[in-house]
Amino acid sequence: MQFVKRLIRCIPLLLFANAVWLFYTAGAAGGFLLPPAAAFALMLQIRPCPSSAAANRRLRILHGGCELLYLFAFCFLLQCGILVHTFSPKAVMFWLNALFSLSALFMILLNGLLRIFLCSAQAGILWRVLLLLFWWFPGLNLYLKIGRAHV
Repeated sequence: MQFVKRLIRCIPLLLFANAVWLFYTAGAAGGFLLPPAAAFALMLQIRPCPSSAAANRRLRILHGGCELLYLFAFCFLLQCGILVHTFSPKAVMFWLNALFSLSALFMILLNGLLRIFLCSAQAGILWRVLLLLFWWFPGLNLYLKIGRAHV
């Protein structure tokens, strides 16, 4: 069930990430989809998931960071499929859309990483330095995050 909820949350994020392509192909009609998708993307950056009031503030922030990392992973895989499907090496719109979409998804990744990095009480100085050094390696980064995420 959680998997389905994450996939549903990916739809507005992908609409926002592909805003350049929507404007190019759909014109003004694509512009009507952008404000709600942008509002949802901003809301998701601030409050990634509903959390219980029983958890303290630090755990809610950590859970939100973990949820943002999962959403980034799903959206990134779906976006790679979209980019492979629409690949055109000489089209300027393809490269603009790829740049905008990857930068929009990068903001989700960075928000999730910073939430976990700054709010983790169990990560000592060694793990914080390792996370700071290797945050751009997705496989190693997720291993470090998941391996040290004891809630």
